[in-house]
Amino acid sequence: MFGLNFQEIISAIKPKGVIKDKNPPKIIKGISLDTRIFEKEEGFLALKGKNFDGHNFLTQAQEKGASFLIVDKIPSKTEGVIRIPVLVVENTTKALGLLAKALRRKYSPLVFAVTGSLGKTTAKDMIFFILKNDFFLIKNKASENNQIGLPKTLFGLKRSRAFCVLELGTNHFGEIAYLASLCKPDVGIVTCIDNVHLEFFKNKEGVFEEKTAIFKVCPGALPILKGDDEFLRGLRTKVNPLYFGKDKKFPIYFKFKKRDRESLLFLINSKYLLRLNTPGYFNIYNALAALSCGVYVGKPLRDSVEVLSDFTFPEMRLQLKTLGGFRFLNDACNSNPTALRKGLEALSKIPAKRKIAVLADMLELGHKSLYFHRKIAGPISEAGFSHIIFLGELTKATAAALVKKGFSKENIFLADDIQSARKHLFGIIEKNDLIFLKGSRKFRLERMMKLF
Repeated sequence: MFGLNFQEIISAIKPKGVIKDKNPPKIIKGISLDTRIFEKEEGFLALKGKNFDGHNFLTQAQEKGASFLIVDKIPSKTEGVIRIPVLVVENTTKALGLLAKALRRKYSPLVFAVTGSLGKTTAKDMIFFILKNDFFLIKNKASENNQIGLPKTLFGLKRSRAFCVLELGTNHFGEIAYLASLCKPDVGIVTCIDNVHLEFFKNKEGVFEEKTAIFKVCPGALPILKGDDEFLRGLRTKVNPLYFGKDKKFPIYFKFKKRDRESLLFLINSKYLLRLNTPGYFNIYNALAALSCGVYVGKPLRDSVEVLSDFTFPEMRLQLKTLGGFRFLNDACNSNPTALRKGLEALSKIPAKRKIAVLADMLELGHKSLYFHRKIAGPISEAGFSHIIFLGELTKATAAALVKKGFSKENIFLADDIQSARKHLFGIIEKNDLIFLKGSRKFRLERMMKLF
């Protein structure tokens, strides 16, 4: 059942019009945004986007057993056809957020909100993994962290004293503030501040301003912050932050021990050994953020460390996979200068006969796009690749910069599309090669692994 009844839904969204309300639905199993995955007795909320309009599917929703509709207009072609209650609002996306806000207010869960330039999804999943056996939890599916995905997550609230572990994403000013206003976090976790989405944020200062907006909207939230980040160390908040990092002065700190080809071993608070099944050093900080959340709710640090040792990392985040005798380091979830450098650093610790890179554009870097694509040629040239396949217009600047640094032009391939990139890879690959995949989500470089 959905967590709000029909009258509570009306109170939450305050529709400007209610049509056919004489027989309000007694059973509401949920709110759906997509008639393709619709279940009988759900309400249908018609969203509009650049390439779709849910108002074109009102009759389909009714035919599939919708209990009511939320719309911002009644298309003329459906007038006289709709027989179920209709709530007419100014904006259905705003109504979606208001429903989520009402659920958060009704059930009053403990909310952890995770944001930052790197590691949001991993940190969110780690927090969930540590706490899942002790509490009733909900979390975002995959990276559903925007104005649509976060409300959908909150729709899972159906009982009091639940915990929500929510990832908050952004690429425009004001988005974190809006999402925080919906979920009202009790704890705000910021993983780090770095050069991401510079097309809109301009510089690190802009990233910092946006990411830390959580604590302006919710000044009573506990900040859990990376103490080794110079921006976050200087953040002034109403509640004293709980920092994590290398220094023993932090409540949660670590000492690195060793790294093998697929895992990291480090000591937490000089007491507890933790092994993470990843080659990515930066994931230590994600682990510290999650452990800090465990401490906040009273879970013994030793128990949290023990649980986290069994954590499985999310798909496409430095994921090592062997297919047909070839090894892939799949880091294709997204890309920016910081994430690419850290991926290359992790790759450097993995022995291989040869290393081949498939690299796509780093998007949303604004006027600094060419600058960052040229600059990243330095770390790429030092990574020991035998061949590099580039995809996208911006990586042409990276390729040119690599040639200037002495990388063989014959071992660089500029692909027109994913098919030509895969065809070229088939032509050069040898058994036991290690193929590194990194690019912005638009390119979906994981498709390079098909047919292996």
